[in-house]
Amino acid sequence: MPPSRSEPNPAHGSRPRQLTDAAIVREIGVVAPAIYGWATMRIPPNLRARLDPEDLLQEVLCRMMLSSSGFDPALGSFRSWAFGFARRVLHEALRRCAREGAAGPRLSLTDAAQLPAEATSLTRRIAKDEMLRIFSARVGELDDGDRRLLLLRGLEGLDHLAIARELGVSSTAVAKRWQRLRERLGTELDALLSA
Repeated sequence: MPPSRSEPNPAHGSRPRQLTDAAIVREIGVVAPAIYGWATMRIPPNLRARLDPEDLLQEVLCRMMLSSSGFDPALGSFRSWAFGFARRVLHEALRRCAREGAAGPRLSLTDAAQLPAEATSLTRRIAKDEMLRIFSARVGELDDGDRRLLLLRGLEGLDHLAIARELGVSSTAVAKRWQRLRERLGTELDALLSA
């Protein structure tokens, strides 16, 4: 897995250097399968005709690539930065669907001419990944509590304490539940998290 933090830049005191474009593309490749899995779990089924996970992922990747100079490793992990984009894009899309109605035309979030080639090819590769299809089917078998834990811990990468606060349980309970869920999902989850 490529490093997600950069070394300090002496010219800027202790402030870290921004990641290079190549490093950003590598990091995006690492986190993109998790964002796709997250999107399959977050997009309501009644809106899939208007917004699918592939479109959402492509929009997220496009915005990340266009804003890559805004990533500062000193402020948090690349994964949390990426999921910030994913949450914003999903909320924008859901607001548009609420305004325009679920039966409207398919949402187009970004003009196709603005899409970086890397975003398009990566999105297509991920959408065709058989392991993600298996993972999505397994997620459908989970109860709401396990699905929420998978979103927060497995895909968004929140720590046990933050999840415990959000769910109103102890961090020990979160850790035990997460361990059991990882064992149940096995190789599908491991493949998604280490893609």
